[in-house]
Amino acid sequence: MKTIFQLLFVALFLSPTISNAISGIDFKDKSLEEAKEMAAKENKIIFVDAYADWCGPCKWMSANTFPDLEVGNYFNEQFISLQIDMESEVGIDFDLEYGIDAYPTLLFLNSKGEVIKRYSSALDAQELLGFGKRVIDPTSALSYKLKKKIDAGDMDENLLSEYLIACIEDFEEPDDVIIGTYLSILEDKSKTDIDFIAEYLIESNSYERDVNNDLVNLYFDKLDTSTLIEDEPFTIFYYFQQDLKAPSTLYFIKNYTDFAAVWGEYIEDKLGILLVNATEEIKSGVIKKEDLYAFIKTYSEHNDVDYTELKLLIDEILDAEY
Repeated sequence: MKTIFQLLFVALFLSPTISNAISGIDFKDKSLEEAKEMAAKENKIIFVDAYADWCGPCKWMSANTFPDLEVGNYFNEQFISLQIDMESEVGIDFDLEYGIDAYPTLLFLNSKGEVIKRYSSALDAQELLGFGKRVIDPTSALSYKLKKKIDAGDMDENLLSEYLIACIEDFEEPDDVIIGTYLSILEDKSKTDIDFIAEYLIESNSYERDVNNDLVNLYFDKLDTSTLIEDEPFTIFYYFQQDLKAPSTLYFIKNYTDFAAVWGEYIEDKLGILLVNATEEIKSGVIKKEDLYAFIKTYSEHNDVDYTELKLLIDEILDAEY
């Protein structure tokens, strides 16, 4: 049986050690200006967790990522860490300076308050630890090493693809020229090999690049419309198909309920996109009103919607626009 002395020894000496060991990141109760002074004095970088109380991913990081022992040991050694509630007075001022538009946003700042790196999403312990290490030593990032090879003249397609994937994993913004080079390779291959068209279109969209419309048309010419509901074809249809008369579009509206069961709110979004685009094309003279009327008539016939009411609504929109 333990004596009172032994119990007090455990309470007074062991408990603080255990508590410190599992404390994780030591977020300072300091202002940003005070953190800048500390960072300059200690030659450290500032880490900021910009969060909101109602944000689920923010709460998840606070419960799972920040308390991690390994993360805490590294961040406490390398960074001055702050947590800022973005709906507080301090947070509102911080937002004005740094433009926080998603929660959580993780920022690494130098002692002058300049952004070194930022990332908007929740990260687990190992992801955050890796991110922090790459901030301290950018040359350790795989994306950095691969870019060095590319800059040296190696333009192999697989290397370019590996670099772009590494950028995603390293939370790095990919080099704009490398993106263009990679998409040009895919575009050229797409002209001779139909299998590359889908990859080219999806990659172009992910990097917000304009695409070769001839390849868009070729993709839909070759597409078996019965597969349109599947992931890849529907993704390409969602982003690229605007032709109301195209077989893929007609298949979509004739099977609208089936698509809605699989794709949910994306279906209403896509229908809205088609209608808005059609009104713009009527305005520019690309299509006639009759083309849009024919489209909504087909839609109403297959989806138990009153055509007359729908046509009146469309006319109101067109009259308001033109």
